[in-house]
Amino acid sequence: MKGFLKLTLPIVTGAAFVTIAQSRRRKNKKTNAIRDEARRKVEKPMVTESEARDVCAKRFGLRVSQIKGLESYDDANFYVKGMYQGDTTEKRFVLKIHNGVESDNPDFVRASNALFNHLSREDFRISAPVPLSTLVNVNDNEKFIAWCEFQRRPTDGGTSGNGKRRFAVRLLKFVDGGLMNEISPLTPRLVRESGEFLGRLRSALDLFPTKQSEGFCRDHLWDLRRM
Repeated sequence: MKGFLKLTLPIVTGAAFVTIAQSRRRKNKKTNAIRDEARRKVEKPMVTESEARDVCAKRFGLRVSQIKGLESYDDANFYVKGMYQGDTTEKRFVLKIHNGVESDNPDFVRASNALFNHLSREDFRISAPVPLSTLVNVNDNEKFIAWCEFQRRPTDGGTSGNGKRRFAVRLLKFVDGGLMNEISPLTPRLVRESGEFLGRLRSALDLFPTKQSEGFCRDHLWDLRRM
């Protein structure tokens, strides 16, 4: 019996240590996710329509005819309509200025660009990123990301700022569409077509290079795995 106890005690103790270590890692991930979520609110970019128009022209070479702000939780988004030099028709876009957390994680922004471009090549109508124009500073070698300084959201509830910081900016193609919950009646045909679309999307995601998806590995409070 004594020999049995000597043999099993290290095994049980080792298993307990592994359980404790895993519990601590989960707790640390949750703590990081909570901290980042708080930062997203504090470091939401405060961008005027004039500043957004200026970014479109100087960084993406777009002559803007119409621009308006869109609702956003923690980023700054703008609906943009404009034309490139030499074009004869206007195009529509969404200018997205990422919050401070995502701006500090450029691998996530690059992975998003890579995924959107991959799906676009697979013939999905998606908000694919637009590359920077030749007007961009030669020292900024990101093909789809502009880095710009803007005011961050004040934390005192007033108008006083907390200084400027650098944010990641992308120009995305605008895609027309409606929300499924606003469609009535929801016909069997529409449900079937939605299922077919999701199946095609799943197959396309299987072809997305694993190396390019590493930027998506992050702790997020809204991750469904936390539900």
